[in-house]
Order: sequence, then C-alpha cells, then structure tokens
Amino acid sequence: MSLSVIAFLGIFQIGLSFLLYSIAIKYVTAIESSLIIFLEPILNPLWVFLVIGELPALPATIGGILVIVATPARAIISCRTIIDHANNKRCASKKNITTIPDSCE
Repeated sequence: MSLSVIAFLGIFQIGLSFLLYSIAIKYVTAIESSLIIFLEPILNPLWVFLVIGELPALPATIGGILVIVATPARAIISCRTIIDHANNKRCASKKNITTIPDSCE
C-alpha cells in the first residue's frame, strides 16, 4: 500500500507538476518562472492553512514572509542593474555625438 501511495505522489504530485511547469515556462519570462519556483515551497504552509486550518509556527511564518519579500526584490534589483548597464553602454557609444539624451546624463 505504501509503495502505491509513493508512486501516486511521485507521478502526479511531482511528475505532473514539473511536466506542466516545463510546458508553461515557454510562455512566461525568466523572472516569472524563477518566482514561481522560489515561491512555491514558501507558499505551501499557506495552502495547508487554507485547506486544513493548521497554523504554521512563528519562525516558519517569519521566514516565509522574509523570502516572499526578498525574492521579488532581488529579481527587481537584478533587472534594474541589467537595464542600467545596457543604458550606460548605449550612452557610452553616443559620447562622440554633441547632444546626449537626458537619460544618458
């Protein structure tokens, strides 16, 4: 009986979810796909609370909130760094032009 439950969970809970994720990843950005992967295990206690009513412990709640806030913040900071780097590169190539756009000053 235990082996059949493990096989069922392995096929449907893990296997099917990663199959669907690998199909869906073609239709979202890299940031969205990384947020899904990072937030999924953090949100598990929320789903347990909503379905079963079990309250997570205080350290788990604090840790979950910290990760939920830090993950998108890190992704946003990373994107801004990449955009700033691209703008600086674009502006550096325009240094020989007499008028530089305001975004390059």
